[in-house]
Amino acid sequence: MGDIVFQLISFSFMLGLVAGIVFLIINLKKRSSKLDRVEKKVDQLLERKESQSDR
Repeated sequence: MGDIVFQLISFSFMLGLVAGIVFLIINLKKRSSKLDRVEKKVDQLLERKESQSDR
C-alpha cells in the first residue's frame, strides 16, 4: 500500500513539474508578445504627437 502511495505522489510531482514548465514557457511568450504590442502602440502615439507638433 505504501509503494502505491509513493508512486502516486512521485507521478503527481513529475506531472506537476512538466505542467509548471509548460505554463512558464507559455506565460513568457504571452508577456513578450504583449510587450511588443504595447511598444507598437507607444510608437504610433509618439508619431501622431510629432506629426501634430509639426503643423
